[in-house]
Amino acid sequence: MGGKPVLISNTIAFNTASYGGGGIGCRYDADPILINNILYGNSAPFGKEIALDDNASDPVVLYSNIRGGKEGIEGAGGGSNYTGLYEHNIDVDHCFLMLP
Repeated sequence: MGGKPVLISNTIAFNTASYGGGGIGCRYDADPILINNILYGNSAPFGKEIALDDNASDPVVLYSNIRGGKEGIEGAGGGSNYTGLYEHNIDVDHCFLMLP
């Protein structure tokens, strides 16, 4: 909420949220900086990987693997309302190995 945290080299995967983003949720002009992260397999009513609750929240996403690509940024501030920097990212199945 309204912050600008820097997240570098994290794996945010297989989380579930009942509201907002399953991976990351942004509201009240939150502008996180995401560098070299994996967001994959998260679930929520909207914004599975990244949810923007308002038009003022515009995260910077660089060198990351985001399931759904730029379209994985959902919510009121997603889609054509998203004006944050989104460069050098990929959208590939990360093939996580689930061990018993």
